Amino acid sequence: MERVFIGMSGGVDSSVAAALLKERGYDTVGVTLRLKPGDGADGDIEDAKNVAKALKMEHCVLDLRGEFKEKVMDYFAAEYLRGATPNPCVVCNREIKFGAMLKFALENGGDYVATGHYASLDKSGEHTKLLRSNSAKDQSYFLCMLSGFQLAHAMFPIDGMEKSAIRALAENFLCRSRRKRTARRSALSPTTTIHHSSARTDSKTWARAIFSTLRAMSSAGTRV
Repeated sequence: MERVFIGMSGGVDSSVAAALLKERGYDTVGVTLRLKPGDGADGDIEDAKNVAKALKMEHCVLDLRGEFKEKVMDYFAAEYLRGATPNPCVVCNREIKFGAMLKFALENGGDYVATGHYASLDKSGEHTKLLRSNSAKDQSYFLCMLSGFQLAHAMFPIDGMEKSAIRALAENFLCRSRRKRTARRSALSPTTTIHHSSARTDSKTWARAIFSTLRAMSSAGTRV
C-alpha cells in the first residue's frame, strides 16, 4: 500500500483531500507544519489533529519555523528591499511543502506528499507534468517552481472538485451547525485574516461529515 503524507491545516480543502486519500485506500499520514513564530500555529494544529483523529489517521507536527524564516521570510524581505516583487507562496511550496516536508515523508517511508492545491498532474509519460487544474479554481501557478522529482512525488486529491462543492459538504451534512471559518491567511502576516464565516466548526464533526459524504458519493458513482 502506498503511503501518502498529506499537509493538513485543519481547513476545508486539506480536510477533504485527506478524506479522499483515505477513501481511495492510501496509507495516509496527516502532517501539520509549524511555521508561525511562537505558538501562533497552535489553533491550526489542534484543528488538524482533530480532523485526523476523526478520520482515524496518524498525525504529526513538523516544526519548520527555522527553515521557513530562512527560505521564505528572509527571501521575502530581501526581494522587497531591493525593489522586486517577491512571491513567498511559490518559494514556500518549493522549499517547505515539497522541500522539507517531502524530505521528511521520504525518510519516514512515504511515497508521496499531498496538499489541498487545485492543480493537475500528468504522470503518463517519462516525466511528470504540472497542468492547470480541472477545477474552475486553479493554483498551478503557485507550484510552477517544483522540480521534476518533486512533481513525481506530489498528489493533489481535490483536483476536479469545485470549491462550491467542497463548501457544500458543510451545508448539506453539518445541518448548518457551527461551521469552521475558512480564511486566507498570510503566514508572513498572521494577524491579517479574511473571514468567510464568523463561526468555527467542531473539527471532529466536520471530518466525519466529509468522510460520510465521500462514501455516499462513491456509492452513488460520483467521481471523487
